[in-house]
Amino acid sequence: MHVKLYRVSLLIIAIIVIIASIVAFNYINQSKNIPDPNMVQANEYMYILKEHEQKIGVYKTNETSPFMTIDVYVKTLPSVDQQELKSGVMVQNDDKLKMIIEDYES
Repeated sequence: MHVKLYRVSLLIIAIIVIIASIVAFNYINQSKNIPDPNMVQANEYMYILKEHEQKIGVYKTNETSPFMTIDVYVKTLPSVDQQELKSGVMVQNDDKLKMIIEDYES
């Protein structure tokens, strides 16, 4: 009788551990739901700013060549900005692009 109760208890504990693992895995994956600059949908962002030949390149979403280059050397920017430009700075519209360009040029 005690062996049967012991096995049932172990089975219940195993099920609880499995369910907790699944919940934790889903939580971790949802918290990583950050847009990949190379995989964004065109209707979410219009532009991506990335380092291009040591300067700032402005790319239209999902294009591989910049349509414009900002005459600012990335190495002259603060390290936070340099890191952001390595992964890509997502820009939603023309007004925000203009503001960001003005910030980089100042």
